[in-house]
Amino acid sequence: MRRTAAHFIAGVFLVALTGTAAEPWDFPADFRFGVARDGQLSEVLERIRRGHSLPALAAVSMTSTGTVELAATGLRAVGFRDRVTTNDQWHLGSITKPMTATVAARLVEEGCITWDTTIAQAVPELADGLREEYRKVTLAQLLRHESGLPRDVPMESQNSETAQRLLPKGMPTWILQDYDPELSPTENRLKGAKAVLALPPVGPRGKSEYSNAGVFIAGLMLEKAARKSFKKLFEDELLIPLGMRSTGFGPPGAPGKREQPWGHWSAGEASGTTWRALDPGDRFADNPPSFDPNGRAHASLQDVARFASAHLSGELGKPGLVSVRSFRKLHTPNADGTALGWGVSARDWAKGRWLYHAGSNGRWFACLTIAPDVDFAVFAVCNAAEESGERACDRAAWALIQRYPRTKTP
Repeated sequence: MRRTAAHFIAGVFLVALTGTAAEPWDFPADFRFGVARDGQLSEVLERIRRGHSLPALAAVSMTSTGTVELAATGLRAVGFRDRVTTNDQWHLGSITKPMTATVAARLVEEGCITWDTTIAQAVPELADGLREEYRKVTLAQLLRHESGLPRDVPMESQNSETAQRLLPKGMPTWILQDYDPELSPTENRLKGAKAVLALPPVGPRGKSEYSNAGVFIAGLMLEKAARKSFKKLFEDELLIPLGMRSTGFGPPGAPGKREQPWGHWSAGEASGTTWRALDPGDRFADNPPSFDPNGRAHASLQDVARFASAHLSGELGKPGLVSVRSFRKLHTPNADGTALGWGVSARDWAKGRWLYHAGSNGRWFACLTIAPDVDFAVFAVCNAAEESGERACDRAAWALIQRYPRTKTP
């Protein structure tokens, strides 16, 4: 959910919408990828992790029937000896968005809401302050980033000198977020929605402009339609049906304990090699709970595999979490290559389409892609961000692709 990080994967493997391509062929000449299930994935990831000076790196590959291979290497928190494991949980950032879109598909099938439901129809409290440009914006358009809404919910605290003094030296001001602890997450979402809907659009309705604020509002629409908190809705419609028992919101782990990886920030170092670990109880460890729909989920490698496998199964004509028709609805892009919660493109290694998303809250980086035509998906994640975290995840994902016989390229 980070403002300056990559949110979609759009280049040879990963490309930030405002950044440069990470070239998957840019490996040392002596780099050996190996083959899936040869027992060497940990060594492959460790070499990538060391090359980018990251605290930890993890990855998993999967098909529609389950996990192919997974590994994790490195430290849960810099300055301590605790090492990551393959059962640990990792922050997903904006990979939460395709999950929110999947929850929406469930509610559409249940008749709670439609793809064409407008903001005011789902949340009447927003009708009075709604700008004319947003009155016809639908749930589907919010999830496809076609609403014309600004990229982010406005944050008054960023203009507060008092708030800015709370930031550790070198931490960017966009990390400051407005959240009233006296209000529920839903009430905070309502407050944020009113603020963003009062702003002029950044583009015409129907043209894709990436918007965290749009998915933020889509989450509010879903919880109002279902009459449940978004957290409860997420559990009932996604986590329980898929058996995702190690998924939740916020930084993984308990405050003061190193039972899970901690996120890191680079303490103002442009190189991103001097990392400071953030205890999950730190006020700056993540975005506020109101951001759950658009970028605050964490999950184990196994749970991400369950989610990706469900989408691969749907592409193979096997209904499960939702109908085959709904899976195809989720995966069908507009003219800009944006689907409901996914970016969509084509790659040679994928033998056709691939669906992708990346995410970061500035303390973690993660990327997920599924390739339906070869029944294969990969996920890579590290507990740090900056360019080094993005490029390491890029290379880890590419290594998994090279290790799988059906996707290996010359």
